[in-house]
Formats: sequence, C-alpha cells, structure tokens
Amino acid sequence: MENKNPVDYIKTLAHKWRSGQISQQEMQELNTWYEQHRDEFVELSGEYKDQPDLIKARIEKQVFDRINREKPESGKKNNLWSKIAVAASIILIAGAGLFYNKYNRRQEVAKVNSSNTIVPGKHGATLMLANGKKIRLSDAVNGELAKESGVTISKTANGQITYEIKQPLDAADREGQVNTLSTAKGETYGIKLPDGSVVILNAASSITYATNITALKERRVKLRGEAYFEVAKDKIHPFIVETEQQQVAVLGTHFNVMAYEDEEAIKTTLLEGAVKISAHGEYQIMKPGQQAQVNPSGIKLLDNVDLEEIIAWKNGDFKFNDNLENIMAKIARWYNVEIIYQNKFAPDLTFSGKISRSRHISCILKMLEYNGDVHFKIEGRKIIVTK
Repeated sequence: MENKNPVDYIKTLAHKWRSGQISQQEMQELNTWYEQHRDEFVELSGEYKDQPDLIKARIEKQVFDRINREKPESGKKNNLWSKIAVAASIILIAGAGLFYNKYNRRQEVAKVNSSNTIVPGKHGATLMLANGKKIRLSDAVNGELAKESGVTISKTANGQITYEIKQPLDAADREGQVNTLSTAKGETYGIKLPDGSVVILNAASSITYATNITALKERRVKLRGEAYFEVAKDKIHPFIVETEQQQVAVLGTHFNVMAYEDEEAIKTTLLEGAVKISAHGEYQIMKPGQQAQVNPSGIKLLDNVDLEEIIAWKNGDFKFNDNLENIMAKIARWYNVEIIYQNKFAPDLTFSGKISRSRHISCILKMLEYNGDVHFKIEGRKIIVTK
C-alpha cells in the first residue's frame, strides 16, 4: 500500500468487497489490514446467529467504523479462539463472509459438495418399549405413542418424550416395566420422565428406566454415553444414575454425565445442587462447578471447570479447550464419521474455540486448521488427520 493514503485505500477496498468487485490481490491487502486490527471487532454469531443478513450489516458497520478511526490500535492474541472469533461469525455464520472473495467461496463450495454425505447430527432417537417394540421417534407423529403400566407415553410438539400416570398403579404395575431411549451417532433427544425429571441425550447414548419410576423407592436409571439431567426434587425418593463404573445419587439438581466407553474416564459435572459419586468402594460429595473423573484408579475431583464448555452440546454448540483426540471423538460421534490419524499428535497440543454443531463438518475442520498445526482430508465418511 505504498504511496497510497492508508485510510482512503482501505475504505476503497472495503467498498469493493461489499460490492463483490474486489480482486484477489486487493483481498489479500484487506486481509492484512484486518489481521492488524482483528481484536477490535465484536463477535456477533451468538447474539444474531439466526439473522445472517443482520450479522453482515453489523459487520460492515464495524469495518467502516474502524477504517474511519484516525489512530489505529495494535495488538494480537495467538490462541485459536482469538484468531477465529470474528472469522467464525463472519465466514461460518454470515455465509458470504468478510474478506472471503469469490475464489475462496468457490473453493469452499467445492469442498462442501465433495463431502455432502456428511451432515450435522439431528433430533432423533429410538424408544424401545417393555414389550420389545421399537419406535423411531423422528418418524412418529406427535401425540400418544403407547400405554404401559398405567402410564401414557407421548411425543410433544417440540419433539420431547413425556410420561404421564393416567390411572392408579395396581400390584402388577408396581413391579415395573422398563423402557430404553437410545440415540445413534449423529442424534440427540430429550425426555421427561414421570417424576418430572428432564434428561437430554447426546449422540451415541442411551438411558434405561422404569415407566413407573415414581412408584419405586429409588428413581434409578442406567446411562450409556452422555446425558444432561435436570432432576425433579423428591427428598423421599433419591434419583440414581448408574453407569458402568459409578453411581450418582441426587435428590434434585442439574448435572452432566459423560460415560462413553472410548473415553479414559467417566466425567460427572455438577451445575446446581449436590450429588454423591460412588465408585470402586469410595464416594465423594460434589459441589456446583466441580467435575468428578472416575477411572479404575478411583475418583478425582476437579474444581471450577468450564460449565459452558461441558454443556455446550446441549445448547447446540461445540466449545473446545482440549487436545485433538478428545475433540475429534466428539466430532466423530456427532457427524457419524471415522477418524484416521496419519501422524501422532502431542497430548498437550490443545485447541480452543466455539462454533455451532449445525455447521457443515468442513467448517468445523477449517476452524481447527486455523493454528496451522493440523490438516484434514475428507474421504467418504472418513476424516484423515495429518500435520
């Protein structure tokens, strides 16, 4: 940009970008200016994620407001999230993208088309009744699905399964019949149990429970995979979540349990209330903000964990601050893909960032590539990971 008034020249480039008439060379110059002032832009994706036109208008206003300042400020952050905070909201949410020329857009479209068999997960699950009948909930119409043990099972308009006791339980009903709600890879689903407790299942998970859970001494459920619980308060009937290696006992609280078989530990994170973790002959009482990690060696308590990161999946997001293998395990479950590593990655190589789980997989992978230490190639339903 020698021999040019910097402010006027950048303003000219911004107008060309807005009108779609910017060249590749000019785009590179605009990118350079953007990188110098990246930290001054406000990330908009969370607040306006369902209003792409408004996002683009707000972003354009930020750009032109910044150009018109006489004293530019400097300073950069080096972690992945600071690098992609604005870029994610613009490139991934707005669609057209700030500093995203026609050449780059054609590349991205080609990349998406080459992997169009890989789509984000969806709202879906299978309900298995006590008699062995299986109901695909994504196909079932809203309304009453079945009756068991004096309980009516229904699907609500927002896609949640609910249980309602319609008549007093007789002796046979009190023996209890068991249902199982399960999600495949790439599915998530919510259920409201007869006691009013709400459970949301993550991908590749299942929960097994008695249809007459309120008539039992203990409200006991069995979990495989990951689920978020909002347990209805009942001091007389404790709510117990069983996994392969532990039990979580509560009276009424909000917590998340991740118990996938391919994870190194079962992780229980408490958001509200108190829970008792029992495993391998020992127990721990948890406080809000703590996470209990259970493995064959025992129970380990961590304080002040990032609760937003833990339940991001429930809110429709990925939030990463972890090593590559743990991140890719989450991506594999949600997009139902196989991960193949062609290189070894140091366990202390961490990535951080936040992005919607509704984005195309190529957008997620592009976000992770921003730090330059990892690359991905999509082949069918396989993700090849290289340095």
